[in-house]
Amino acid sequence: MTHWDNDTNYGEDFYKIAVGQLPEMECSKSICDILRQFYSTGKRVLDVACGGGHYLRSLHKRIDPNINYTGIDATKYYIELAKKAYRKKAEFKSGNIFDTPFADQSFDI
Repeated sequence: MTHWDNDTNYGEDFYKIAVGQLPEMECSKSICDILRQFYSTGKRVLDVACGGGHYLRSLHKRIDPNINYTGIDATKYYIELAKKAYRKKAEFKSGNIFDTPFADQSFDI
């Protein structure tokens, strides 16, 4: 458990961004501009410290609506919100970013 698990307001903002109740973050728009240079259909993307998955909204809109995306975050509450926001459209896992549950070379970006 992280101290962020107890700060539900912050997580709720992530959720509202993810589902379109709040506008996209400027940083997520900017990361799409950068990612576009490296991304091509079929590449697997890992979002480390994904929060509530709010970047995925921008990735869907600006890069690829079918992007192969996985998010990981240490805050279980954020992962619950991300799963609620995206249902089956992406994979979200709770975990330690320094010791992920993924095999080496599992992701392209």
